[in-house]
Amino acid sequence: MKIIIRISIILFIALIAIGCSSDDTNNPPKAPDIYVAGYEYDGKQVASIWENGTPTYLTENTYTAQALSVTVNNDDVYVAGVKQIQNQQIAMLWKNGIPTELTDGSNNAFAFSITTANNDVYVVGRHGKFATYWKNDVASNLTDGFENAEALAITVNNNDIYVAGYEYINNHNNANNGFKKVATIWKNGTPTYLSRGDTHATAYDVKIIEDNVYVVGVEIDGVTPIAKLWKTGVATDLTDGIYRGGAFSLASVNNDIYVAGYTNEGDDNIAAYWKNGTPTYLTDGSTSAAAYSIKVINNDVYVVGFETVNNIEIARLWINGEATDLTNNNINSGAFSVFVK
Repeated sequence: MKIIIRISIILFIALIAIGCSSDDTNNPPKAPDIYVAGYEYDGKQVASIWENGTPTYLTENTYTAQALSVTVNNDDVYVAGVKQIQNQQIAMLWKNGIPTELTDGSNNAFAFSITTANNDVYVVGRHGKFATYWKNDVASNLTDGFENAEALAITVNNNDIYVAGYEYINNHNNANNGFKKVATIWKNGTPTYLSRGDTHATAYDVKIIEDNVYVVGVEIDGVTPIAKLWKTGVATDLTDGIYRGGAFSLASVNNDIYVAGYTNEGDDNIAAYWKNGTPTYLTDGSTSAAAYSIKVINNDVYVVGFETVNNIEIARLWINGEATDLTNNNINSGAFSVFVK
């Protein structure tokens, strides 16, 4: 009798193991959802979102609009961008496709980046000459409005708000230099200047990684733009300054730092990303291209940007270097932001 019981137990365990194995085979891990913000041309630029390659149009083709940033919180899709009506740019927020005008059109405005934290929605951009951020649609100015400034990216870390952008500042040390774009980080509204003020420089993205503030951007030393990475204020050049370069977005996984942008080795810009300073080229340099946004999930690298094909700019998604066109090759389009869930 004991032998029969033991055999029954062993068979039961074996059946459970087989069942689990079968379940694992029949139910592979769910593929991530990929959201891309940009535009598609249809007589005018139409603000567009692609979810797993399928487009949703946020605006009609009766006016020009672009979706510039996308994030997802729970099942809600938030998009920041701009629409232009009668030569006035209006900063826009869309939640699940429903539009909210953040500005009234009395001054030109843009919404460049969006994020969420603790169910609050943060947007950054420009309103008139002010670098501005909106928390739950309420605006706060980061600058005094005397000179042009823009807020281009935002991240929230432990209730601290970090914003990347630039502010025009007069270099009083050299009257010949005059006003320059100065790459700037605002922490809770207080600015820190990353560049010297004798060159034009812009901070395009900011992330907090192990209590260090990482920023990417562009500095023009002479006439050549250089892709830059700042770690807690200390700058590293990602390109050599001989050819053009730019850095627009960054991500981090397992202490590795990824930066998306472009480099150049001749006539046309090359879409590229850097991992810990080492570049990976996404295009071959035979056409003009750039990478504007990057995310890394489970060691897979997602990048969006554009490549010019037959004089037409094509919105493009690269996954681990493999390119996918988000539109057909007959219309201009662009991809500015990617979010992976």
